Amino acid sequence: GWENSANTLSALRHLEDLGIDWLEQPVDQNDIDGMVEIKSKSSIPQMIDEGIKDMKDMREIIAKRAADKVNIKLMKCGGIYPAMKLANMAEMAGIECQVGSMVESSIGSAAGFHVAFSKKIMKSVELTGPLKFSKDIGDLKESYQIPFIQLNERPGLGVTEIVCEALPNKEILQPLSEEEFSYIVSDNGLLIGAYVAESLIAFRAVVVPKIDEEHLGYDLGLTEEADLKRIMYQEISNVHPDYRGHGLQKTLAKVIMQQIDKDKFDYLCTTVMPYNIPSLKDKFSQGFYIIGVKYIYGGKLRYVFALNLQKKTQYEKETLEISMGDIEGQQQLLKDGFVGVLMKPKEDDWVVEYRKLIK
Repeated sequence: GWENSANTLSALRHLEDLGIDWLEQPVDQNDIDGMVEIKSKSSIPQMIDEGIKDMKDMREIIAKRAADKVNIKLMKCGGIYPAMKLANMAEMAGIECQVGSMVESSIGSAAGFHVAFSKKIMKSVELTGPLKFSKDIGDLKESYQIPFIQLNERPGLGVTEIVCEALPNKEILQPLSEEEFSYIVSDNGLLIGAYVAESLIAFRAVVVPKIDEEHLGYDLGLTEEADLKRIMYQEISNVHPDYRGHGLQKTLAKVIMQQIDKDKFDYLCTTVMPYNIPSLKDKFSQGFYIIGVKYIYGGKLRYVFALNLQKKTQYEKETLEISMGDIEGQQQLLKDGFVGVLMKPKEDDWVVEYRKLIK
């Protein structure tokens, strides 16, 4: 920039007739009053970039009418959900938005494009990071036709596809559909990620599910709509194959669990395929217990897990062990009031330990 509003206005007198689309952050990021003065005395539209990081900044910009446009950067404001909040505020105030870049990879840029294409107030993007990578874990570079980009119709950020390709048995993963992904980021859940050098390497999600005939709350014995609305699902978690073995699943689980409003929700539910050992370990380590085993998602066999968010779960002493492959036997135990509380290897198999809940 030009250090202060006086220097900026002096320079702009020579630029007024050049048809400039907008001027980006001409003064220090903390000089909001300087932006107000420039905007009031120049016909060139003014954009704030470094000066907006969070909702507090946006409220001041709106209150003082300090900019015509704002540059929202996901890496700076905290991701998709905070970016959507800023965009909503700008839209209500009539301030145009751009989704900016901090030179993210294909994965990080895909998150930005999701935000950019979600609201009409997003008028431009500068998400060209993938073009600057000689090696990228995603393939977004192929979609650019400068100055345009042609996005595919696949859901997500690209991590799921990388993870799926690395799986020896692709049936163990139930990827999010585009509709489900859009539903989560539209204020119906939480989505968090882990980054290395601006590249997304892992993510985890929880969602407030729609109430339908497959709602997992029915497996808890709940039937009233008011009770079903107090259930969240722990959705898919992905870790890039190159970064497994560092406890990322557990770390992301701990972080996202801290964000759940326990005044609104009583249970967290999820599903896992039998013999998907890494995911089963993940659920049991968090305190989940098995409440059902059934065919779901169009005929796929899954355990149904639950986690009580209101109190620590306690179990009776009586313990029964059963092979993970004995589906009918486990279904009978569940009918008899048992729940699956942990698993362990036994000879050439895995067994599940069942106990009854102390109510």
